[in-house]
Amino acid sequence: MKYLYYNQKMFSWGANFSIFDQNDNECYYSDNPVFSWKDRVSIFSKTTGQQVLRISQKPFAFRPTYYISDSSDKLLATVYSTFQFFRTRMIIESYLGNFELKGQFMSMEYTIEKNENIVCSIHKRMFSMKPMYEVQISDDENELLYIGILVALNLLQRARNNSAAASAT
Repeated sequence: MKYLYYNQKMFSWGANFSIFDQNDNECYYSDNPVFSWKDRVSIFSKTTGQQVLRISQKPFAFRPTYYISDSSDKLLATVYSTFQFFRTRMIIESYLGNFELKGQFMSMEYTIEKNENIVCSIHKRMFSMKPMYEVQISDDENELLYIGILVALNLLQRARNNSAAASAT
């Protein structure tokens, strides 16, 4: 079992964040452009400086859809939401099969399950100055996939908040 901590940067315009291990060592970071046509996030390894993941939004889609790719552009997963009976359902399709998201999506408190087994849980840390999430991963081999899913879910939540704010005006 592994614990990682997703830390959003306080005063940044884009999707900039760092991911730390339980010893407070930075493992991954993002450095993304402020303005782009669609959301695009690149995640880099702190030790090598090489890009390890890319999350990109599908252009001109009816619902926000995000693709998670590795450094060789191999598609790892697709994350999107559907609206069913006054409730949002998150769909995660990956090369490992489909995952189910359970919990409170709006408050970022949820588990990611595969075949009814919890493979990852994400909890928003309260009482911190900047948004911070604790990520508990039970499957260490697919750590990057779960990090990509977390970032894609965060982007989906941001897209929902932006569309809700736009429709309220």
